[in-house]
Amino acid sequence: MRVTTKKLYDRLNRVNEMLNASLELNYSSAYGGWQLTSNNGSYVEYHRVSAKEMLALLEGMSAAYLMTLI
Repeated sequence: MRVTTKKLYDRLNRVNEMLNASLELNYSSAYGGWQLTSNNGSYVEYHRVSAKEMLALLEGMSAAYLMTLI
C-alpha cells in the first residue's frame, strides 16, 4: 500500500477536527521521514518515522478518540 502525502494530510485534518487541535506534519528525507509537531513546529509530538508508520499513528489517534465516545 502506497501512502501519499495527501492521504497523510487528510488523516491529520481529521485528527485535528476530532481533537480540536492544531497538529502539523513535517517531512525531511535528510532527517528520516515524517514528524508530528505542534506550536508551529517548536514542540515534537512524535519523532520522525516512515509514511506508513505516521499513517498508522494518525489512524490510531482517530480510532482511540472514537472509542472514548462509546
